[in-house]
Amino acid sequence: MGLTGTISPHLGNLSFLVHLNITNNSFHGVLPKELANLRRLRSLRVAFNNFSKLIPPWLGELRALQVLSVRNNSFTGTIPPSISNSSKLEILDFSNNLLTGRIPREFGDLHNLQRLIMEFNQLTGFIPLSIFNISTIDIISISVNDLSGNLPESLCYRLPKLKFLGLSLNDFYGKIPPSLYKCSKLQILSLSGNKFTGPIPREIGNLTVLKELLLGGNNLEGPIPPTILNISSLERINLEINILSGNFPLDLCQHLRVLQILSLSNNKFTGSLQSSIRNCTLLKRLHLANNYFAGFIPQEISHLHNLQRLDMSGSRLSGLIPSNIFNISTLEILDLSTNNLSGYLPSSIGDQLPNIKRMVLGGNKLTGIIPNSIANASKLVILDLPHNSFTGYIPDTLGNLELLRELNFVSNNLTSKSAMMPSFFASLMKCKNLIRLWIASNPLNVILPANIGNMSNLESIWAWNCKIMGNVPKEIGNLSN
Repeated sequence: MGLTGTISPHLGNLSFLVHLNITNNSFHGVLPKELANLRRLRSLRVAFNNFSKLIPPWLGELRALQVLSVRNNSFTGTIPPSISNSSKLEILDFSNNLLTGRIPREFGDLHNLQRLIMEFNQLTGFIPLSIFNISTIDIISISVNDLSGNLPESLCYRLPKLKFLGLSLNDFYGKIPPSLYKCSKLQILSLSGNKFTGPIPREIGNLTVLKELLLGGNNLEGPIPPTILNISSLERINLEINILSGNFPLDLCQHLRVLQILSLSNNKFTGSLQSSIRNCTLLKRLHLANNYFAGFIPQEISHLHNLQRLDMSGSRLSGLIPSNIFNISTLEILDLSTNNLSGYLPSSIGDQLPNIKRMVLGGNKLTGIIPNSIANASKLVILDLPHNSFTGYIPDTLGNLELLRELNFVSNNLTSKSAMMPSFFASLMKCKNLIRLWIASNPLNVILPANIGNMSNLESIWAWNCKIMGNVPKEIGNLSN
């Protein structure tokens, strides 16, 4: 609504007020204590404002209150335990503030609570065990804090309705309790970015309505338990940045037909990628970077007609890049860098990948020319092809890439059509967003043109070992970035 100023204490005189919603404004200051007179108030929503200082303890005097949302403000200090006196509370949302201290153990007395949302604060200490006794609760979201401790084995014993458990980006440690399977209605399990150790519990396979399994950024080890293939409802799996090992699950895509995101990067997986990947037809993101895979990229990957992001960098893959990968027109990010791949770029690559934003193929054994049609990929932001064996001219059509920010052709065998007026430089003048131009270690045999000083956003130029002729133009001093 765009309202500003502070909240009038006279609002406290509206004794019959049941709902107070001032969300999405620019109010500041504190909540006036006169609001404690609103004894019939059932919902108080002050989210997305600029309120600051402490959350007032008098909120606990609102005994009829069912909904309290103060998210996205600048409240500081600790959470007052007296809020637990509002025993009818069903929704409690303190997210996106600057709250510190512990979660009050008294919150375990909120026996009607359905949603406890405290993410994006600076809370510390353990989660009170009493929270896990609230049988009505279906959402616990406390990600992005400084909480620590073990998760209790009894976590799911009394949470029959829990659908969402979000504890990511904290400092929890120990093993993931196998008893999680008792939260049989769980749809999202988010434990990423903690310090959990040990194996992924095989009992997780009993969470048969789970949609998202997010365990990345921990210290988990061992194989992916085959029981996960029992969860046919899975849409998103994130296990990246762990110490997981074993073979890539052979029949993963024969069981998980609705999978949309699979992130296994930065682990120790081995074996070869299987042709059954074609069965994950809804897959949008496939992240397998930095593992110990062997063998080839399966041709069948081209059957993933919804794929937007494909990252297999640093995974010891060899052989030809399947040419039909370049037919996945939905691709936005293609990263096959730092492997042992060979092959060439198709002549119509820019037309075949109209949505590509980031193409990273460096550190392989690619040959042939860089096709002029690359300039038809008008959404391209990063073109990264270093440390290959590309030959021929640097395309003079690159200026059509108006969104281009990073261009890296380092360590190839590329040349320029003309030494005196290198056409690719003239073309790049139109790339107003270019910040990195890395063309080192190519036999260009060119003179740097004076108008290079017009590339005002450039932050970095690498041009050593390029057989640059003549003097460095004084106009390069105009590049203030």
